[in-house]
Parts: sequence; structure tokens; C-alpha cells
Amino acid sequence: MEAEGQKPVRGRVATVEERPAALAFLFGHLPVEDRLGQVKELLEQERRGELSLEGLVVAYDADVSEGGALRGAMLTVLQNDGTAMMFPPVLGDAQDRAAAEMLLQGTTEWFEASEGKLAQCLIEQTDELFSEVLRSQGYSRLAELVFMKRDLEELPELSLSDVEFVTYREETHAEFVRTLGETYIDSRDCPELSSVRSPEDALAGHREAGTFLPEHWCLYRLQGENIGLTLVTEHTDAGLWELVYIGVRPNFRGRGFALLMLVRALHAARLAKMSALTLAVDAANEPAVRLYENLGFEEVVRKDAHLRWKR
Repeated sequence: MEAEGQKPVRGRVATVEERPAALAFLFGHLPVEDRLGQVKELLEQERRGELSLEGLVVAYDADVSEGGALRGAMLTVLQNDGTAMMFPPVLGDAQDRAAAEMLLQGTTEWFEASEGKLAQCLIEQTDELFSEVLRSQGYSRLAELVFMKRDLEELPELSLSDVEFVTYREETHAEFVRTLGETYIDSRDCPELSSVRSPEDALAGHREAGTFLPEHWCLYRLQGENIGLTLVTEHTDAGLWELVYIGVRPNFRGRGFALLMLVRALHAARLAKMSALTLAVDAANEPAVRLYENLGFEEVVRKDAHLRWKR
């Protein structure tokens, strides 16, 4: 719906010719040189087949047949696990609800026609306008996520124990998938998501969260029985690791294994000469939040996760 005095707006998937300008619009907050570098890198990734820009949607003034003013852009990337990762729209006017609505409508239509299984969008809690737009178009709020970060200068001592671990490779893939599924049982971390997404799909999604580090994906064991696992990814530009998943099987919970696994991940990140380890946790998962806080993780930001299933 257009506000009084606002021009009508139309939205559509960006054509190949429109993509450079739309990407530049998305990075409009950056200095010109950095902006052009980001656009060039994304276009190069698409050319190499590492990224698809088919989910790039634009919104223009509707009363101009050609060359209308660009009012917003929104990018969605379809992952191999079937998750369409939607990045919040960038608007020329932060209060341009009509453009936000058209961008989400165009994105949703693209998603419904794609091979995606679910669409996910993370937005900051201060973004009330787009939160309302998401709800109005059938997206459900999944959880409040707390994003946390810890530097690696001073770490707790890495305790020696009988716990062993194996890393991810083709021969251990099935065991990783099985153990991942077992850690979902009675989990407090986004249980609605784990109940509908298969462990196989989830593992594939974690691989795409950044630079894949199979040698640092660890499955922990005690006397031959699997305890749980930690999965990390590297964000090279930022010089840090992200703990994309940590999970413990039910019969090993409450025995300090999550702490042991987490401390080892911190030490591994420091050995890799990273500056920090980051993670995101469901705010409702109070035991996990306390564990991270006690280990020195500090809250950076909170975001709301919204989902939509394929219809």
C-alpha cells in the first residue's frame, strides 16, 4: 500500500542487465570503491557458478515505463539444502512500506517457483516495518536469536580427558548425520526448525555458512560412544570462525561435555590465528546462553528469525 504522496511501485526479479545496478544499490552504504569491489566479487562468483543471483528482486516507480527510479532491492540465495536465505531489503526510503511489500511479494513468488523448501529471513528487532510486512505475507516468527562473540586472547585451560574426536570426511559422513539428528532430541535451540528439517539437509546447510572446514568439524566420543559434535566455519574477510552448530546427545547432557567441546573449539580457532569465535543461539535456550556467557562470550546483537514453508 502506497503512503499518501508516494508514487505507485512495481517489483520483479532483476534482469541480467539490471543486476549490477541492483547490487550497487544493496551496497550503497559503502564507500564507492568498496561498493564496486563487492559488486564485482558477487558477479564473479556468479560467473564461476559459486552463487546464483536469480533471487535478486528490485522495486521501481510504477508510473514510468522505462528507467523508473529504483526504490529498493532484495537478495535471496538458495542453498543446496533447499533453504532460501533472504537478506532484508535495502530501501531508498527506510519507511517505504510499499516498496518493501513489493520486494517481499516478488521474492516470495520467486521462492514458490524455485526448488527451495523453506525461506528464512533474519532481521534486527528495530526493523519494525519489515517485521510487519513479513507477518502480513504469511511468514512466521521462529525465534529470537542472540548473536555472541568472544575474543581469543585469554582462554580457559583445555582439559585432558578420555574424550576423543574424529573429523568430518566421506567415511564419517553418515555418522555425523546420525549424531546430528540425535542431538535434536529434546533440544531447546529452535526446536521447530529441527523438527521439520532433516539432519542431512541441515548438515548441507551448515557447509554453506562460510568457508567449509572439514578438518575442524569434530564428532566427540567417550569409550566408543558418540557424545555430540561441533561444526565451525571460517569468515576469511573478518578473520574469525563461527560455531554454526554444537549439540550433545541427550544421555550425555548435564555432564560438562558441551563446555569441553566449546573450549576445544576456542583453542582450535586461536591456533588457526583467528581473532574471535562467534555464534548464534536461541534466546529461549537459557542453559546454552548461560554457558556462553560464563565462557566470556558477549552479546553483539539480537535478531528475529522468520520462516515460510513451501506451499
